[in-house]
Amino acid sequence: MGGQARIIEEMRRFNVIDCGRRFGKTDLCEILIHRPMWDGLPIGWFSPTYKILSEAWDEISRIYAPIITANNKSEKVMRLVGGSVIEGWSLEKEGAGRSRKYAMAIIDEAARVKNLMDVFNADIRATLLDYKGAAFFPSTPKGLNDYYKLWQMAEDNPEWARWKMPTSENPYISLDEIAAMRAAMPDWVARQELDAEFLENGAFFQNVDSVCVIDNPDNPENHVNHRIIAGLDWALTEDFTRLTVICADCKRAVDWWGGRRMDYTMQRGFITSLLAKWRGVILLPERNSMGAPNIESLIADGVSVARGHDGGYGYNTTSTSKSELIMRLALAMEKQEVKLPREYADELRGYEVEITAANPKFGAPKGQHDDRVISAALAWWLCSRNIWWMSRGE
Repeated sequence: MGGQARIIEEMRRFNVIDCGRRFGKTDLCEILIHRPMWDGLPIGWFSPTYKILSEAWDEISRIYAPIITANNKSEKVMRLVGGSVIEGWSLEKEGAGRSRKYAMAIIDEAARVKNLMDVFNADIRATLLDYKGAAFFPSTPKGLNDYYKLWQMAEDNPEWARWKMPTSENPYISLDEIAAMRAAMPDWVARQELDAEFLENGAFFQNVDSVCVIDNPDNPENHVNHRIIAGLDWALTEDFTRLTVICADCKRAVDWWGGRRMDYTMQRGFITSLLAKWRGVILLPERNSMGAPNIESLIADGVSVARGHDGGYGYNTTSTSKSELIMRLALAMEKQEVKLPREYADELRGYEVEITAANPKFGAPKGQHDDRVISAALAWWLCSRNIWWMSRGE
């Protein structure tokens, strides 16, 4: 495609490729490694996480299957006809690639690499000395972090080249599809994820410090005759079950609770006890997995449970419905229409979105939780749609 051809024609020793989601950066990198591969030279492929590395490794393995002589998928070492070897590294730990030497290094999703400048200068660059190797940094931007510093550094350096390639440079994704994606997300998200713009705050949820300002639960007496909504995200072992209570009239959290590693009977006891303080409260719980039987038990205990997007009690989370759920909360935070507990801030800051050609994929970074985000989003979804009255009681 045009954008990829331009990069191949203009590339220098060190190359920063700032691109929108689905531009085709992985395909481009698979083309870039052809030259050292056919010369029998070693290649290093670096990724910010093992998961991202594994996904790229599977694709490389599929494409080059006819010329692979050995492929250790657990160690991420691939040997090819002609003597070339590709080694994959996760940058979650320090020292990746040390003692190796490469003719080319690919630093995939470079904007997501923690301390990118230090990692490159202290670890990866030394691997390129023997062959005077090249390095490529393809990524969608993420705020003004080290990737942005690398982008700035490449502007006037004769050894460096840089390109800005928005999603629209990919001719295999229709402009109508891109327009639909843009309409479904906050403006700043579209500018970063689709247009590849460097923005001052590249976190998915904006205005976290202005929104997360509540330190303590409120007194129910301060919200008499107000509409009270609660969102509930279930968990049993690793994650937390989270309950977030919001006053729909004041547009602020008034109470919250979290519990971990307790059976559902005990969880329901804590939940019903807290909800009993808030007269007329309507609960929107997640319905997936064990949600359905627990919802039936809550209704039997007298809890008013709201109907979700599909008309059933609770909210059934799919790739499509989760997108609406999270986007509504993101828009509310962008406009500062809601106030949340201060302790929710870290989860909101760390929340990630992966823009795909279909629906965006949302979630917490590896090893972190998103239960506060989901429970708050469930409560806000009900508030923002003004259907809090769709509850148990027909």
